Order: sequence, then structure tokens, then C-alpha cells
Amino acid sequence: MAAGYLLLAVGFRVEYDSVIPEVAALIFVGSVLAYIRPARWWLWGLGLGLGARLSEVVFPPAVPAGHALKEPSRPLPLPFGLTGNHAAEWLAGSLLITLFPLAGAAIGRLLRMAAGTPTRR
Repeated sequence: MAAGYLLLAVGFRVEYDSVIPEVAALIFVGSVLAYIRPARWWLWGLGLGLGARLSEVVFPPAVPAGHALKEPSRPLPLPFGLTGNHAAEWLAGSLLITLFPLAGAAIGRLLRMAAGTPTRR
């Protein structure tokens, strides 16, 4: 959880306009952690995702100057009339962010299985 927190707490403070480095770091760290300790790979993904989401809650990123000049962001298009509901959008965003480290952890687990290295419980 601390790794996900640090990745996004530091990553979003850098002055650039792309989230690709943060997403790549979440995937990479998730795969490395799951490769090292593959028994509960899904916990690594959930922990990284939770830490990433907490970093946004505790230290919300500042809006870059380039974004302030563009049109305002639109809400997520959610089903069942939930578009515009703040709690539903926060939960959907949390799930989206958690998918990246979970995918990385699954990749790390699969790489460990492909390597044929015995796992320790």
C-alpha cells in the first residue's frame, strides 16, 4: 500500500501532463512484488491500488496550468443514472485505478509460474 501511495503522491507532483509513467510504474511494481511473493498476488494489486487512491485523497494533485485553460472535465459515464453521483464516480475511479496494479500483479504471478521457480507460502 505504501508503494502505491508513494508512486502517485510523488508522480502527480511532477509537472507533466501524462499519467502514463504512473500507470506504468503501478503495473511494474505490481508485477515485481507478485513475482517475489506470488502466493497472494492479488493482495499486492489491491494494496497498490488502495495506496494510489489514498494518495489522491490525502494529497490531491494540483491542476496543471494547461488543464485550467481547457474545457472542464466531464463526469464518468456511469450506468443506471449514476452519472454525476460523487460517491459512485469515486468508487468507479477507485476500481479503474486498482485494475492497473492488479494486472501487473497477475503478470508477475504468471511470469513466476512460467519460470518454474518454486513458491514459498
